[in-house]
Amino acid sequence: MGKNELITKVAQRSAVAKDVCESVIDAFAEEIKQALVDGEKIMLKKFMSFEVCERSERDARNPKTGELAHYPAVKVIKCKASQEFKDAVNARQV
Repeated sequence: MGKNELITKVAQRSAVAKDVCESVIDAFAEEIKQALVDGEKIMLKKFMSFEVCERSERDARNPKTGELAHYPAVKVIKCKASQEFKDAVNARQV
């Protein structure tokens, strides 16, 4: 599902204009991004949590060439679905 489809579905479900939904979704994404940049952990109950973690530097070998490469430490975003969210997704599987 892309952004436009999400906006359409949220607008239909909430009976709100599509342009209002788009601005709310954009503001939501921007606030999550800013909180992560500020180093905050975000916990949205019944949905998901987000946090920034640091992946340590490492040396790895390219399997194709056998050449050793060095990868510096980087920050990554870790997302974890809530148990209720996981249960809802798993209940749909047959």
